[in-house]
Amino acid sequence: MMNPILKTLGLGLVLASAALAAPATASAETVLLQSVQNGRYVAAGRDGYLAANTDQGARAQGLELVRLEGNRVAFRDPASGRFLRAGVTGSTLLAVGAPHIRGWETFEMRRLGGGQIALRSVQNGRYVRAGVGRGALLAAVSERVAGWETFRLVPFDARAEAPRPPHEERPRDERVDLAGSYRVIAVANPGGRGVERLERSLSRGTQVTIQRGGAFSGTVGCNQFNGEMRQRRGGVTIGDVITTRMWCHDRRGEVERWMLDQFHNVRQVARRGSSLWLQDEAGRTLVELRAL
Repeated sequence: MMNPILKTLGLGLVLASAALAAPATASAETVLLQSVQNGRYVAAGRDGYLAANTDQGARAQGLELVRLEGNRVAFRDPASGRFLRAGVTGSTLLAVGAPHIRGWETFEMRRLGGGQIALRSVQNGRYVRAGVGRGALLAAVSERVAGWETFRLVPFDARAEAPRPPHEERPRDERVDLAGSYRVIAVANPGGRGVERLERSLSRGTQVTIQRGGAFSGTVGCNQFNGEMRQRRGGVTIGDVITTRMWCHDRRGEVERWMLDQFHNVRQVARRGSSLWLQDEAGRTLVELRAL
């Protein structure tokens, strides 16, 4: 007859082995991304790129939120099991397709309060922006957080249609309020050497005034210039700029030439608090202004 103690130990080993062999059934939280700037959900287009372009939760891209170390997360497509990647094409667009989690598939989730978040790519250190190009594509291109870089995580129940955003939260007009008087804080060097912040003494001598209708005037301390900013469907362009013809052989003249040159490349605008950023189509900063 088997010793009762040995019998008990044997049964325990069998149960333990069965527990180890059983597959883990950890449940993942499935969410939708919603752009705070235009109130639309993020969905995948025919080309696979993600864009904030649908008002219907049922058409949005559901993503499993995979929590990593600290504030780092990854997103997995429940249908394919593939992960969201931020380094697609030279424009660092976002699309589902990676079989693993590495640098481009890892994001730092920054909580902004009020249920809002920002996502920063661990690979290139840029924030995910939802207003890239005419289709409101998502790309990891922004140096700072403003409206287009702000999202909500909306819980998604796969058994029912996801809730639509409340009507009052959908902006009727995607235009940014540009009106005000500003100082020039930084300008992108057209030579490709990045954004250069102005010396404090130089910045204090600058001023750009934008009217409600988009007409603007200003100076960097050398010439006076006038132009018009036109906003359409979340984008912005600057028409021909008229300037006086003084030639300044100093830092003021250099910065002025940079800024006038960059005006032709402006396609987007972002405002957060007292700061206003004029950006190119990829969301890169061309001119940074700060309210007086």
